Amino acid sequence: MSLSRKPTRTARGENLALLALIVILILTACEPRQTQLPPTLAPTQPPPVTVTLPPPPPTNTPAPPTPTPTQPPGKFIGSSCPFKLPPSLNEGVNVECGYLVVPSDRSDPSSPGLQLAVAILRHPEGDAAGDPIVYLEGGPGGSALEFLNLVYDRRYAPVFEAGRDIILFDQRGDGFGVERIH
Repeated sequence: MSLSRKPTRTARGENLALLALIVILILTACEPRQTQLPPTLAPTQPPPVTVTLPPPPPTNTPAPPTPTPTQPPGKFIGSSCPFKLPPSLNEGVNVECGYLVVPSDRSDPSSPGLQLAVAILRHPEGDAAGDPIVYLEGGPGGSALEFLNLVYDRRYAPVFEAGRDIILFDQRGDGFGVERIH
């Protein structure tokens, strides 16, 4: 007598039904669900925002008047340097000195003039860009020119790396050549 048993059709059908049920459960578990929240938990739309913009400016407003200069710009007058130059600068070669003549009161062109001492340090290679660097000495009472011979190598020579000439001048009330001209 043989103890092996062949599955019957019913057992085979039950196995297939169970397998189909497992596949259906797996497929439904992987599908995204569309759930609806109860009305009390449903997201609400925020109320609309109303923005009120100011009215545009009137189009018939005239443009502000263009300022007019009260006097012509200052005038440069070349002269010899009134201060000691460092050994690396030669007057007329790589440094030009002079005075900038300006009115003492810019709002009154007929006011007496002032002479402000100026030094133009030319780029050592002679091919400087058109716009120079203008150095204003801090202060009060500081002179950009008085100690040029002592500070040139560490303060001004490195600035030539920018490829520009350097203009130094003593501001009103400081340093060399601040004189009234009548």
